[in-house]
Amino acid sequence: MDMHTLEQRISEVMLSYKRGELHLSDAVKRIITFAVVPPLLEAQEHNSRQAAKNVIEITT
Repeated sequence: MDMHTLEQRISEVMLSYKRGELHLSDAVKRIITFAVVPPLLEAQEHNSRQAAKNVIEITT
């Protein structure tokens, strides 16, 4: 997700919070879900691929 899209999504969640449509904890959960979790999963996937490459290099 690019930075502009991320900023838009965070703004939408914060507006919902300010209008009383979300509790603070729900707003935070939503922001974490789309701002923090995907990069962590991507990093984990990258690390798994790198580990597999390292094993292949060691065994060949």
